[in-house]
Amino acid sequence: MALRWLLSLGSFVAASSDAPEVVAPAGRLRGISDGEVHTFRGIPYAEAPVGALRWRPPVPLKPWQGVRDASSYGSFCLQMRQGGSEDCLYLNVFVPMEARNTSRLPCLVWIHGGGYEFGSSNMYDPTKLTSFLRSQKSPSVLVTFNYRLNVFGFLGSDHLRPLDALHSTGNYGLQDQRMALQWVQDNIMAFGGDPSKVMIFGQSAGAGSVSSHVTMPKSAGLFSRALMESGGFSCWAAQPMHQKELWFQRLMNQTKCVDVDCLINLSSEEILGAYLAIPDGRCCSNLTGNPWVPWSPAIDGVEMTAHPVDLLKQEKVSKVPMVIGTTWDDGATFF
Repeated sequence: MALRWLLSLGSFVAASSDAPEVVAPAGRLRGISDGEVHTFRGIPYAEAPVGALRWRPPVPLKPWQGVRDASSYGSFCLQMRQGGSEDCLYLNVFVPMEARNTSRLPCLVWIHGGGYEFGSSNMYDPTKLTSFLRSQKSPSVLVTFNYRLNVFGFLGSDHLRPLDALHSTGNYGLQDQRMALQWVQDNIMAFGGDPSKVMIFGQSAGAGSVSSHVTMPKSAGLFSRALMESGGFSCWAAQPMHQKELWFQRLMNQTKCVDVDCLINLSSEEILGAYLAIPDGRCCSNLTGNPWVPWSPAIDGVEMTAHPVDLLKQEKVSKVPMVIGTTWDDGATFF
């Protein structure tokens, strides 16, 4: 057990100041450094959700062999205007220099926004926040990640339930997020982080995602703090299955598919094109006039048993410190 504990620890290993290396349970990584912050980008945290893995929960990734180059971002997830790839489940770790010489540092895990429809962790430069925290004598390890979006991450229907052993549906993006949080628990000690001091924080749909995790039993224990910027427990943070079924049927109509096998066999470009052609399928519009984002998480009775705000009222929520606020110039994300 002692050996197992030491192996789980991982470590920084000998490397030049501009090419730091880390040995983590996930594998060995070579990153980059600006002299103050070590950066490790494009780290896969799950199998690529392509082919038969489309619209299924993420699959854990086996440790890789050799040294993985972690100097560049991985692909971002497919979305309107920007393109992207279905092979997009990558995360990034930003480590202040203090991590090599001090006790385990707190860890901040960022969940990006974008209406559950677009955006990526690649848009942000966490070295600025890392440097700011250092200047405040509060050095912390920062983690950002990508998760499946829009029709790839939040398509829901009873027809898709057989793809999951637990019969969940419509929350693949949230399941990706949880997989990333589990990766942090398993690997962050190798970067000098403390897995018992993890704060999840996000803006807009990222804040909505945080409010989901603090009310989802399967996510409990993967974080010790939660912060929500412009979207915590918002009405649009989840939608009922009957609304999900309407979007599913519209996608079937656009693709002219008659079953799930047909959808899975379509190319990502065909799926993306059909999703973009769905009438009223854009962010912040909907079929019934209710304030739902079309591709928000599903109240599927498995992953999510009720709306996060209702679960909060019932006190069915992780007992962790929370901050809920509003971001100045929040709408700038859309431009």
